[in-house]
Amino acid sequence: MTDREMLELAAKAAGMTIDTHYVDGGASVWEGEKHNSDWIAEWNPRDDNGDAFRLQVALQLELEFGSTSVSALKKHEKYRRWYLATERGTDPAAARRAILRAAAEIGRNMK
Repeated sequence: MTDREMLELAAKAAGMTIDTHYVDGGASVWEGEKHNSDWIAEWNPRDDNGDAFRLQVALQLELEFGSTSVSALKKHEKYRRWYLATERGTDPAAARRAILRAAAEIGRNMK
């Protein structure tokens, strides 16, 4: 899955609508339906800590840090856990990637 596809699916999972894609991998988004809500000029949870954190909160993702990796998890309705994404490394970039990949997986599984 490309970064652009992940960004689109993550936006869908968070209830956002992408308006424009940027060459650097980010996008401008509407929080909700286009032109019916707040507009965010630059949204890039892959590279921006704040955007990744807001995405994590919006989707109620948990982060688990191991000795060499970080995982983003979402609790199942029956209190089981889905391990949605694991990334190598324990730095902020690995955490952002795990959040984005988990959000994309949620978006992909939405009807």
